[in-house]
Amino acid sequence: MATTYLYYDPYLLPLVTAEREVRALSDVNAQRADFPAAWLERLVRLRAYIITCQESQKAADDLFSVKINQYQKEFDKTLPLANAAADAVIAAAGLTEVPMRSFVSIELHRG
Repeated sequence: MATTYLYYDPYLLPLVTAEREVRALSDVNAQRADFPAAWLERLVRLRAYIITCQESQKAADDLFSVKINQYQKEFDKTLPLANAAADAVIAAAGLTEVPMRSFVSIELHRG
């Protein structure tokens, strides 16, 4: 099965599979499900690279570990920009409230 997005890292290209891409998409959508398409593609691509490197890494100091660090830094820089773009789309649509996002879910009980 082919991947949905194009991958440009020639070293990782043959290692990125549709299954890894699906997991990357799931990881990104767990952050937020309303990213604009271009930002979603960028985040999924970066996350797929990270997953591929993590699963291909054989030693702590191999090329995959270097690439994990590189792509994780890029993902960490891109995520706030993608969030801002999604917020801008919501604001442009005239919605007054931006949905609340959280990285942690806390179950609340009333006694």
